[in-house]
This record gives sequence, C-alpha cells and structure tokens, in this order.
Amino acid sequence: MSVSWIVAVIASGAVSLLHGYIMYLETFIWEQAAVKIFRMKKELAVSTKELAANQGYYNFMLSIGLIWGIIEGSASTLLFFNLCVLSAAVFGAVTSSPRILVSQGLPGFVGALTAYFALERTSLSLVIGSLLLLSSSVATSLVYNKRKLGSV
Repeated sequence: MSVSWIVAVIASGAVSLLHGYIMYLETFIWEQAAVKIFRMKKELAVSTKELAANQGYYNFMLSIGLIWGIIEGSASTLLFFNLCVLSAAVFGAVTSSPRILVSQGLPGFVGALTAYFALERTSLSLVIGSLLLLSSSVATSLVYNKRKLGSV
C-alpha cells in the first residue's frame, strides 16, 4: 500500500463524510438547517423540502461512490467521484452561491488530486472523461445563468 493511496483514501473519506453530512442536512433536517445554516425564511424552507431531499440523495450517491472506490481499492473510481463533486461544486457556485466552490469544490479538488497521484497508470479515456465532466458543468452553468437572466 503506497503513501499516495493512503493520502487519497483519507482525502476521499473526508469528502465522503462531508457529503454524507450534507445529505443528512438536506434530507432529514432541512427545515431547521435551511433557516439556521442557509439563512432561508421558514416558509421557503418548508416549500423546498422535497427539492432539498432530492438534492440530498444526490449528495448521498457521491458519498457512496467514494466509499465504493475506497473499498474497491480503485484510485480511478476515487478520481471519478471526486471530479463529480468538483463538477457539482462548479455548477453550484455559478448558479447558487460562490461559497460552494470553497466548501465542496476545494475538498473535491484535493480528493481528485490525491486520487490522481495514487493512480498506477493514466489512460486516455480517463483524461478525456475527466475533461468532459468538468467542461459539462461549466457549460451547463453558463447556459443556466443565461436562461435565468433571460438571454436564451
């Protein structure tokens, strides 16, 4: 077991715990968390409860994917799911709050970087897939913002 793998496991485990916690907030205690943490009005928190639960489930899938990569012993799986976290953070930062880039994107970036260095080899498909994933979040964010502003 290499040092780079151990570091990747620790970083990815931390990202997994973070997204498990986010799932808990968004799925089980949304109304309280929305008011206290996200500074929402109570009425908005109540009306967005189902949307938040759905979002929480997606965060749970990210968490499970990272756990799967750790159990499987696969740096490429860790890289993929950390890049998914980073991609979602880019979208969230552009469409919702720039703070998401720091609170979720930075851990995802660190997890992806450590997983990359734990890879035994890099395939062209992994590089292309990673670039497609990240570029899709940027493109979707730009289109979303243009629609939001009435430009599209």
